[in-house]
Amino acid sequence: NTRPVTSTDHSRAAPPGVTIVPPAREGRWSVMLQVPDDRADDLSAFDGGTLNFRLRTRDARPLEVGFHVGSASEGSALLAWVPVASGQHGHRADGAWHRVSIPIASVRAAVAEREKVGLSRIDLMRVTAPFVIAGRRAAGDGPPLPIEIDDVHWAR
Repeated sequence: NTRPVTSTDHSRAAPPGVTIVPPAREGRWSVMLQVPDDRADDLSAFDGGTLNFRLRTRDARPLEVGFHVGSASEGSALLAWVPVASGQHGHRADGAWHRVSIPIASVRAAVAEREKVGLSRIDLMRVTAPFVIAGRRAAGDGPPLPIEIDDVHWAR
């Protein structure tokens, strides 16, 4: 079973997916696919599943990929992510399209370790952004390279 969290109409002449061009400045950047109106999705049925998407880039810098749970207004917000370097989870920074598949359990375990919180704190019944991608740019990095993303979905 899969649950799409984005939709792309491939019948149109426009290119599919989303193209991200990170800012040229030094520091962290991020792009988030949010649930509208500060609501949350219950994605707990996907706890043993994967976060999947297609990715195309030549940028070899590691990415941070995951999702956001909870609410800032309730004090329960938490960004759940894992580092994804070229060669991990299906990602290759070679300019071709690749299917990236990240186990949800790996994201939860990494966050629990990094943030020193219990797994219950990473509440999949309150997912407010089912897809987050981020990266970091350092002084002296060359010009930003585009990162294209398509077909984002969670699967069991």
